[in-house]
Amino acid sequence: MSLCDPAKIATITAERGANPRVRKICYWLEMARKAGREPSSEMREVMSAVGWGGSARGELTADAMVRNRVLAEELGCLDEAGMSDLRRGNAPTIRCGPYVGDELSVDHIIPRSVCPELDATLANLELMPMQMNRSKSNSIDEEQGALAVKFYDAGFLSGEAMLRIFWARVDSVRDSGPRNGQRSCGNHLIPLVVLEAELRKRGVLKNEN
Repeated sequence: MSLCDPAKIATITAERGANPRVRKICYWLEMARKAGREPSSEMREVMSAVGWGGSARGELTADAMVRNRVLAEELGCLDEAGMSDLRRGNAPTIRCGPYVGDELSVDHIIPRSVCPELDATLANLELMPMQMNRSKSNSIDEEQGALAVKFYDAGFLSGEAMLRIFWARVDSVRDSGPRNGQRSCGNHLIPLVVLEAELRKRGVLKNEN
């Protein structure tokens, strides 16, 4: 509860200051699982205790933290050494898969460079191999755009921040679109049109935009 308390998280001033919390939450969810409790139920009880029970904010946060525990398990980070690191908020060493030996870092799903407002939002933080983290770009893909709409509806994002994400998505489509003057379509145009329609429906995008 202390790690997930919105009031305490709101006092974080250091850049990426919530990252250790994500690792510690992962540790306690695994401890709950070992004690016979379901991590998803555990997180939802915590969300209720901090005042987010049954809300979109609580659901998004709970889902993200449960997913992180699963990722840590799949990468072999829940062994004795890994759990010791996680409990202290440190990065464990990956023991399974193509990233063996790498550190398990914490990354922003929607890039911090695009939306610094989400820097300490637990729902926007995911565990990821350090090498993969470093290779990520600052572009916004279709999945991130859809998540941003959920964040906006949940109250995690302002309209101004949502607009920045939308235009970052526009730039990403433009940068990855066809060359030689061909028209952007298919996998790029349709998702962007859908995102635009969702934002116009919510009044974030207006005709003058």
